[in-house]
Amino acid sequence: MEMFAGTLDALDKVRITKPLKFEDLANRGDRIRAYDFMGNTEAYIEGTVIDKGMTPGGYYGYTINIEVDGADFGRTGDTGYVPFETAFMEYDTRVELV
Repeated sequence: MEMFAGTLDALDKVRITKPLKFEDLANRGDRIRAYDFMGNTEAYIEGTVIDKGMTPGGYYGYTINIEVDGADFGRTGDTGYVPFETAFMEYDTRVELV
């Protein structure tokens, strides 16, 4: 994304040098599980990736159809957004292929 003709914004510069943590984990059609909290394997959303890239929230991530809501928070059937990487509480098993 260019802020000014011929320039890249700071996020694009980071993405050029290194992909975000879970960016290359899944593609459209793959099924992923994303945990809500570190250490709690019962709170998660799981579903099929329908898109990847910029989300409506303004961050890069996966867009999924939520097919399973592990904690029964009422999210089944909703569209969910899973960041490729977070600045807070990021850990190696936050997102996985199922």
